[in-house]
Amino acid sequence: MSRNIPLLQNYDIYRGSQKDLVEKPIPQAEHYLDTLGSFEARMKHATIFGIKLGLLGSLLDVAYHTKIRDIRAASLRIAFLTTPVVFSTTGYVAALEIANKLSPDTKVRNYTLSTVIPAAVYSTWRRRPHAFPKVLVALGPLAMFYSNGVEENWNFGLYSTNPNEPAGGSIYKPISWLDQHEIKSFARTDLIYGKTSMQKDPGPSYAKWEQ
Repeated sequence: MSRNIPLLQNYDIYRGSQKDLVEKPIPQAEHYLDTLGSFEARMKHATIFGIKLGLLGSLLDVAYHTKIRDIRAASLRIAFLTTPVVFSTTGYVAALEIANKLSPDTKVRNYTLSTVIPAAVYSTWRRRPHAFPKVLVALGPLAMFYSNGVEENWNFGLYSTNPNEPAGGSIYKPISWLDQHEIKSFARTDLIYGKTSMQKDPGPSYAKWEQ
């Protein structure tokens, strides 16, 4: 017997995420950089993050890879490795700020295209122009994944933040990847398999008990 299933129908496990059933509004996720407030705060955060990341990588390089024991040589090596990291993080935030000012409604594209700056910094620093597309292909999907997850209201934490789900401690909260109780967005199985995908689950709801 064939099943007449719409192509883009989601498979709902918990009905507490359905807009027509929820009792409490589900808070919209925010981009982390947007929560910092001003552009100065974002640039400060990018600078500090770049310094910490660069120092961590350079110290590991000096301690375990190059094993430099001369203090002056080690200091130059640390500065050589840390500087491009700081330029990359601050350049990315600056490019993202410009892109958001020009086109505030296309944040997924802005976050993705802003990775051009770190890729350009790396290829210039290493004097390898052919490395530019490789770094761009590596960083671009990560930025797109994160920004699209925020737009789709994903929760990047371990436990659900939906106020309509069970409360009373983490042991009672549903654990699912990115807080998604529906299969949608990127690897959408009903889009890949079409009519052979799973049917919609008419199970109980934590938001409202059916009469």
